[in-house]
Amino acid sequence: MSHGRRGALAREMGATVIMALALVAAGAALGLAALGLVGASQVASVRVGEGYSVYYAAVSGLEWVAQTADGFTTSDKSRWLSVDNSTVVIGDTGFKISITYSDPDNSPFTADTAIVVSTGFAGDPAFSSSIRVLTTMINVPAPGRTAVFSDHYDQLDASFFDGSYQFGQAAGYHGDMTPYRSANQGAGGDNDGLFTLSHEQGGSASLLKMGGSGEVRYFIAPESCLKWRTSPFGDPCSYPECANSADCQARQGMDLAQDMDGYHNYFIKVRAKLVSGAGFGVYFRATYPNQNDPSTIDFGGLTGYVFQYDSGMGYIAPCDLSTAILGSDGSGVMFTRKISGGTEICPAECGIFSAVNPPPPSDSYPFFCPENRTGRPYLDGWRWTNADWAGNWRTIYIYVYRNVADIYVDREQAGGPGIESVGSVRLNGVGSELKTGGVGLRVWDNSQAFIDYIRVYPNDDNKTPATFTGDP
Repeated sequence: MSHGRRGALAREMGATVIMALALVAAGAALGLAALGLVGASQVASVRVGEGYSVYYAAVSGLEWVAQTADGFTTSDKSRWLSVDNSTVVIGDTGFKISITYSDPDNSPFTADTAIVVSTGFAGDPAFSSSIRVLTTMINVPAPGRTAVFSDHYDQLDASFFDGSYQFGQAAGYHGDMTPYRSANQGAGGDNDGLFTLSHEQGGSASLLKMGGSGEVRYFIAPESCLKWRTSPFGDPCSYPECANSADCQARQGMDLAQDMDGYHNYFIKVRAKLVSGAGFGVYFRATYPNQNDPSTIDFGGLTGYVFQYDSGMGYIAPCDLSTAILGSDGSGVMFTRKISGGTEICPAECGIFSAVNPPPPSDSYPFFCPENRTGRPYLDGWRWTNADWAGNWRTIYIYVYRNVADIYVDREQAGGPGIESVGSVRLNGVGSELKTGGVGLRVWDNSQAFIDYIRVYPNDDNKTPATFTGDP
């Protein structure tokens, strides 16, 4: 590092370092515990007082790095490296920093580690007879990993499901609404056992089994929470009332604010497996009447968008039978559609986004036929037969930003190059644009699906897989 850079760093952090020296001198043991000290060495000092000084200087170096790198993520790798070889001198003592940054997979999407070595010295560090070396390891997180909603379905009881989801079966108004009580108890919104969790008979560890009926849906509202009275009297509780009232309950949502133009922007990551039947779907920007009423649900008024992993849907151009492979009957497509009035097929403005979008020469389609490749190189390696739709885990990525939804699918079982683009859909391409709404899942026609996890992250920066894939 240049002398000018060292001087700039010293000027920027001088006050912090002086403060750190004073604080560490008063409580060095506490400071070392907080910094996660993993190693120390010492060259004997000529004077005991000088030995203490270089020890405190070395500890202050670790503190200086911790403060300098506060908030750094794996996207700040260059900033980490810029701190390497920094030297700060205050009076007769100082410290020199050495950083070894470990990024084995060279990916900004996975956590890294930084080994920080702080060498405290007295006088000229090149000729000092008194030095102290302290080492710590810092875990460097990947950016954007804090989800606004996350469920791995490994809860030991129904309490999380109770407080987070709204769900039902019928495609019309009905009163079977959460609180969920469990399939075994046969109460609440799951009288027919449409959802089976880990702790229930027939459940699988850390999985939600969903389906086995004509239409099964559940939702996560975008609001941070919905509160209501458990008694039959009075209006729904306000937040302050609910916090201090024994007869109020709360449902947690995504805690997601609209942007300045009224859009809900988020990134959805769902890992799911079709067990049997036609398929499953992922809702986004979905709403329905009375969704803030805890006792009723009206999926008959459902409005939103849905991505469908649909083995029963016939090919839509540009997919065609002429390029289908042996074992394919011409069915099976992934696509996004608009929904209104509680149905995916409505007379007014609903439909499949069926035009190439964006226009050529882009290779991004709003629907995707994995059973053929249509001559486009980015489809190579899919080539699914009918048997490939069920029984394989698929991770669905949906990046919703303003009027666009970018959708990807991970073909993890093939050991291929990772996630593939399924479509870039302009949400004003079919009917009126929907700016707000929650997230949900659906199965239909007695299909069954396993859900491993669902996570929702903020997306106000218009993220894509090039910048963010979420964790896990």
